Amino acid sequence: MGGGRLIDRVRGAQGRSGGGAASPEGLKQFKSELQREILESIDFEQVSGVAREELAQRLRVTLAERIEANKELPLNRMERERLVEEILD
Repeated sequence: MGGGRLIDRVRGAQGRSGGGAASPEGLKQFKSELQREILESIDFEQVSGVAREELAQRLRVTLAERIEANKELPLNRMERERLVEEILD
């Protein structure tokens, strides 16, 4: 995808949509970027011996932290949880 920091791209998407609630386009872009970043950051050799449930829990925590840290994308708790689940599926 395009260059630049993820937060800057999300801000740009929100600016184009009016900035209030998260736009569907901004949310979709954010989700795609998170998926890409998570996949790029995983050391598959290192996690090959980790139980599936443990790996899923670690990813859930990491995703939740990254989503919550993004204050530019106004999501409530349920929306954040749904986004985490969508990314893990």
